[in-house]
Amino acid sequence: MDSHATPAPWPISGRKIRFALVGCGRISKNHFEAIAKHAERAELVAVCDTDPTALANAVKATGAAGHASLRQLLAGSDADIVVLATPSGLHSQQAIACAGAGRHVLSEKPMATKFEDGQAMVRACRDAGVKLFVVKQNRLNSTVQLVKRALENAQVSVTHAARSLGISYQALGYMLETRHKALMTERTPMRRRMRRVLTK
Repeated sequence: MDSHATPAPWPISGRKIRFALVGCGRISKNHFEAIAKHAERAELVAVCDTDPTALANAVKATGAAGHASLRQLLAGSDADIVVLATPSGLHSQQAIACAGAGRHVLSEKPMATKFEDGQAMVRACRDAGVKLFVVKQNRLNSTVQLVKRALENAQVSVTHAARSLGISYQALGYMLETRHKALMTERTPMRRRMRRVLTK
């Protein structure tokens, strides 16, 4: 990719934000729906997958132009932002390619499978003058927020909280990476169990 490509504008105003998506598997439907929900401000202009069936299904579902490779997508579309919904191990090299082509990057979680790869993504986007965003919606999950408050108030230990949720310490740390507060409104078995654990 051209390392001197002109970065996509930011902020984008006066027109719709153009999205492209790479990786037309299960999670891609969430992105398609989100873009469609904001159709007055956003549009999906291209999709990409190496699996011909997945690509054909995405093209049929969205009406976006289909590409069999990221290289083709970057060369053949005018997307402002490229969504990476591919396997996590590919995010770094794909983000670097997108940045080199002057495109903003929205990466599904996890950002990368190695710390160094994540750093490389940040550097590439910063050096290219484009934005990098990583999806971390679980930070706002009401159960996770309840655990965060309990940890902040020293009601439970990290070990106890992680075991109660049935997740690793690393996953708990990842999910708690936020300052947002959320009320515990949903009533599911996990939330009831956490309420009992954290209010003893």
